[in-house]
Amino acid sequence: MRSPATTKHITAANRNQWDASAKYHEQSDQWSALKLGFAEKSYSVLDDIVSAALTSAGVDGAKLVQIGCNNGREILSTFSLGARRGLGLDQSQQFLQQAQTLQAISGHNCQFLCRDIYALPNNIEQDFDIALITIGVLNWMPDLIRFFEIAAGLLRPDGHMLIYETHPFLEMFDPESTTPHTPTFS
Repeated sequence: MRSPATTKHITAANRNQWDASAKYHEQSDQWSALKLGFAEKSYSVLDDIVSAALTSAGVDGAKLVQIGCNNGREILSTFSLGARRGLGLDQSQQFLQQAQTLQAISGHNCQFLCRDIYALPNNIEQDFDIALITIGVLNWMPDLIRFFEIAAGLLRPDGHMLIYETHPFLEMFDPESTTPHTPTFS
């Protein structure tokens, strides 16, 4: 377990890098596609694996929290599966501005909170049906024990935690490419 001062230092450096990179994401073709897509109520970026896991966990009618929601595309996609309410947590204000743009386009019942997961407000809800943690969150967490204590504390007693993660190295490759073993992304 890291000291709180070390954890705070690491998460602040992480936040600064995410805030700095947000503008590049917003200039991408993917951002344009997200804005067009979320104009449709049934739009989703979730793959079959996550969709099936969420369905199995009872997403229809559920209240979800996504930890490390980035621009909100995944938690907003849960509404296509019947989610009734969502909260996206992230510490990057720049990405949460994008999330709020997508939420306004979609009209889904989802809010976003800009906070370091290790410094959530005392009055945060703790009765979510599902906590969603997706690709690219866990590897940025300097204190996993504390992270999972906090994440579990956001759930109602019989709630579900859904983790969908890969090794960050895999994010460098495009499996649809004609050369899938050659790095495509930085």
